[in-house]
Amino acid sequence: MPGHWVVGVLANNIWSVAGANANTFLLQHFVNYNFSHGWYVTSAPIITADWTAPSSDRRLVPFGAGFGKLQRFGKLPFSFNAQAFFSAVHPDHQPYPSWTLRLVATVIL
Repeated sequence: MPGHWVVGVLANNIWSVAGANANTFLLQHFVNYNFSHGWYVTSAPIITADWTAPSSDRRLVPFGAGFGKLQRFGKLPFSFNAQAFFSAVHPDHQPYPSWTLRLVATVIL
């Protein structure tokens, strides 16, 4: 990839068919800034909404970021990262943590 930045977005909405009651939304935008020696800063929060829920329980909107490292073990490349997110908007009537931590290890094939 040319340059230091990787930016993108993934979005979907699932609607019900044949009588099921579903209408859910997911949006994940991601931003990486790549440094030398495999290090990077990243943010990839997952925003969700259940459009069939009451308005106070409908959305989850986290904010946060983290860091990661690309590393080879023999010939096999891995990506490791840790991100922390604060749930600025979350369902009111369901138990939900204010903070979440995402730890990821990925084999890159």
